[in-house]
Amino acid sequence: MIMLVLLVLLMLQVSMICSRIYLHCFLAHRAIVSLHPAVAGSMHLWLSVLTGIDPKKWAWKHRDHHNYKKTDPYNPFEKGQWHVFFMTWAYYAKGKPGPKDVVDYRPDWVDKIPYIGYRGISGLLILATIGTFTTGSLSGIWLGTAVWLSHLFCFAVLFSALNAFAHEAGRPQEGNDSKAINVWWLFPLTWGENFHRNHHDRPNLARFASLDPSWPIIRGLEFLGLALPRSGRSDS
Repeated sequence: MIMLVLLVLLMLQVSMICSRIYLHCFLAHRAIVSLHPAVAGSMHLWLSVLTGIDPKKWAWKHRDHHNYKKTDPYNPFEKGQWHVFFMTWAYYAKGKPGPKDVVDYRPDWVDKIPYIGYRGISGLLILATIGTFTTGSLSGIWLGTAVWLSHLFCFAVLFSALNAFAHEAGRPQEGNDSKAINVWWLFPLTWGENFHRNHHDRPNLARFASLDPSWPIIRGLEFLGLALPRSGRSDS
């Protein structure tokens, strides 16, 4: 049981880092100007297999979120925070980007794999297979399924919590951004995404705050020549 919890926790951290660096900073905002294809492809593959996320669709939805369009599925201005918390993934599932949406998205080799991200089912199959070989019995199928389901559930909860509670309810006033707020109780598991007001104030920057836990990773990628973030940081 302890090993299951630790494995799910480790996988969750990787998923949140991939979401932050690849989906959020690189694809949605180009706060990371360039990301090496090996890094981007690996993060894309991880998220597609284990969460079922379509990166182009995610970037489209997230840009709508920052543009405050009526199609924004996340801000709880009219629906309320708890409604958004429970319905975030239903909003994400609706629609698909058109030809004029996310025109700067460039498909990579992961996009060419049929059904690779279909609702994360490929992750279930892979983890069930690994569980079977690891345990040497068919009981490994249930272990793999438990890991897959637990990780998917925890990732969905964190994503939903950020969308709901990192924004205040009520209609935003003109010039008041989206009433995004920094939420410290989300700090331990969200890799800086909790500094949401800072991010909304300066979405083109990859560093969200002085205590941003993702920033050393981004800087490490930059040092290795694998990423190029925009300079500067948001205030904490």
